[in-house]
Amino acid sequence: IGLFTMGGLTGLFLAALGIDVHVTDTYFVIAHFHYIMVGGMVIAYLGGMHFWWPKISGRMYPEFWGKLAAMIIFIGFNLTFFPQFVLGYLGMPRRYWQYSPEFQILNVLSTAGATILAVGYLLPMVYFLWSMRYGKLADENPWGA
Repeated sequence: IGLFTMGGLTGLFLAALGIDVHVTDTYFVIAHFHYIMVGGMVIAYLGGMHFWWPKISGRMYPEFWGKLAAMIIFIGFNLTFFPQFVLGYLGMPRRYWQYSPEFQILNVLSTAGATILAVGYLLPMVYFLWSMRYGKLADENPWGA
């Protein structure tokens, strides 16, 4: 909800003409889009998968690895897309294959975040597959509700 809210609040900047004319077609729009779509949809999907996995597979996944993956995804996501807000504010345009050298540090930071994010997304795939073979059998009511 927090990531989606951040994306929604940045939409207010895009609705204000005084700011929008300066950040349209910059990386600000890319960061805004990803905070809305990934923060709102992909994170919710992963949360739902973790909630329903015991019923889907009949097996429990290791909770520690689920919490670790959530932290890695959160850190990687923000490290990837928050610098893009700054890049857009500084005027880095979209769809260019070569950028000014002053944008290099934030681009490297964003790339490092994307690498961390990729690890975070791969981790659930690994422990979900692991749990299908080695996970503890799920109870009738795995949530204890």
